[in-house]
Amino acid sequence: MNGSARPVHRSEALDKAMARALAPIYTRADTAGAYAWARAKVKEEIDDGYLRIARINPSPDSFADFGVSTKVGEPSRNVRVIPNDNLIYRGLSRGQTPSRPSRTPTC
Repeated sequence: MNGSARPVHRSEALDKAMARALAPIYTRADTAGAYAWARAKVKEEIDDGYLRIARINPSPDSFADFGVSTKVGEPSRNVRVIPNDNLIYRGLSRGQTPSRPSRTPTC
């Protein structure tokens, strides 16, 4: 960001976590010094705007189209979630119900 104010959506904790997670990509040696340099390099690139983190939340319409009801917590309560398992079997169109592939060979 080079001297400009930090955007409201950024946090120091998130920046540190990203630097820690991405540091191995920048290291060329298995030493504490190399790792420290890599973390500093990632942090510099974050500050310079090369890495931008955007949190995108699904809209209520997305939950209506793709959500499923499930129980969570103690005591359990029903909530609507958008699961990310078995995505290959899910429809892409709004309001489309999940489908399963045919077990009958097509050849």
